[in-house]
Amino acid sequence: MITLTITTTTNRKTVIVDGNKTVKDILAEQNVDYTESAIHLEGLPLNTNEMGQALNTLVTGDAAMLNVIVRQKAGC
Repeated sequence: MITLTITTTTNRKTVIVDGNKTVKDILAEQNVDYTESAIHLEGLPLNTNEMGQALNTLVTGDAAMLNVIVRQKAGC
């Protein structure tokens, strides 16, 4: 089990998750919309392949921080 702090532009919560779940599954379970967002785990950006990997393969230890940052598009 991993203590995961999930932050978005509007919310911050800490949950206990199974380390065998993927980042995508965890975000879906927590009702976090990550479309059009940049995802950072422990300060490092995650790519598409890493989103499908088990959390325990991406972090060491029993706690981590996951940031979901909405991408802003610049207007013309």
